[in-house]
Amino acid sequence: MTETILVLNAGSSSIKFQLFAVVARDGLERRMRGQVEGIGTRPRLMAKGIKGETLVDETWPAREVSHVPIALEKLIAFLRERMGGKLPTAIGHRVVHGGPDYSEPTLVSEAIIARLERFAPLAPDAADRLETMLRDNRLSARGLQRVRRVALTLADLADESPPLRSAHLDTAVSLRTEPMATALRLAG
Repeated sequence: MTETILVLNAGSSSIKFQLFAVVARDGLERRMRGQVEGIGTRPRLMAKGIKGETLVDETWPAREVSHVPIALEKLIAFLRERMGGKLPTAIGHRVVHGGPDYSEPTLVSEAIIARLERFAPLAPDAADRLETMLRDNRLSARGLQRVRRVALTLADLADESPPLRSAHLDTAVSLRTEPMATALRLAG
């Protein structure tokens, strides 16, 4: 089966998504796009294929899809069914936590990372966990930042405020090392 990449943009009341197939020479071809909107009020999953055809248009009572993590479960179930039981090879998430200083696309440097860290504070147990991962060479500096971004997204999806806890970091690390098993566990 063709490798696929799912790109998400989760907000407080919607999840926008696109699914791409990896094609020749590492190119990407969009296979579908859609959104879950009205989360907590009038939840609706809509998706269109590459020719604009409707793939799904489903609604639920507000109590059935009351939060973003539940909407994500609905989306994963739809994708799994649509993809013959498979899940995407990789998942990317647009994260916008740059505050007033970074409102435009920005090339990330060590100085920018240091400034951005104030937007994703770590609980003491999480800071200790990251230090251990770095010391034991389980994460590079680049990997560390990726894990923090994913952990922040997981906390946000669970409606949990910073500081990030070690549980968020553990899940983020497992997504790097065992992406399919972790995605299946999270999807239920």
